[in-house]
Amino acid sequence: MNQALTWTMSRTAVFDSNRIYVLAYSKREPGTRVFRWTGNWDNYYVQGVTAGICAIRGANPEILTLCADGRVHRAAPDGQSYEDLLPEKPSKHGLLRDIRMIGNTAYATGFGRQTYIRRSRSWQHYDQGMLVDPTEDSLSALESIDGFSESAIYASGTQGEIWHCKQGVWSQISSPTNIVLENILCAPDGVVYISGQLGIILYGRENSWSILEHDQTEDTFWDMTWFRGKLWLSTTKALYTLQDQTLEKVSTGLPAGQTFRYLDSNEHLLCSSGERDIALFDGASWTRIPCP
Repeated sequence: MNQALTWTMSRTAVFDSNRIYVLAYSKREPGTRVFRWTGNWDNYYVQGVTAGICAIRGANPEILTLCADGRVHRAAPDGQSYEDLLPEKPSKHGLLRDIRMIGNTAYATGFGRQTYIRRSRSWQHYDQGMLVDPTEDSLSALESIDGFSESAIYASGTQGEIWHCKQGVWSQISSPTNIVLENILCAPDGVVYISGQLGIILYGRENSWSILEHDQTEDTFWDMTWFRGKLWLSTTKALYTLQDQTLEKVSTGLPAGQTFRYLDSNEHLLCSSGERDIALFDGASWTRIPCP
């Protein structure tokens, strides 16, 4: 690898308190580098543009990286490999947009409302009733998917779309907005949060949804995570927390000009990755990690 390459940082996954993963791109190298921080950086290469990453923790750990064209790269102690979401690549429905662990199962979603479920390293469609006919002139896309369990899943995306899957059956929910919704999170407090363009935040569950009124920002909320009893949200310029229906900007103490965009966390650590910056928060203090 050419060490002179300049990297643009993207999505992140926290594996444990000592290990984080960050997707990165360079204009001078095709594909994606998955960087791993354990006190020092190492990395591995994934062919193609990637759309998301998630960590499978436990007895059989894996890191799954979603390629936008319909493949998933698997990295595990027993090696690396690619899994195909579908036989035709790229997908006739368009690009993939998000991958997420729900319960013990991985799901992926994207344009045309295509959604897939992973079972024993094999992927299959999980979008009956909402998949768009690829011959239609439609801009429908699911940008994000999450769930409280494998029997209560939510997805959201373009044109303010919200979908709910209960016991394997998808139904569209009446949405209070037509703004693009970038991220969805089913939080431990029992509420589903959805954020997106123009600083919009929705909250609710099943068929009851509200818009959170605030005057903090009109920037796009690109990502969310739940950490230490609060919802955390990120724009490219700042972080915010939501607790008891109050949205507050976070004072990190990090250097001026710190970039943000993507978030992930576990019970011990929150990671923020921006275009040029990575920072970790342990609940007490922020640490800036040097970019690779």
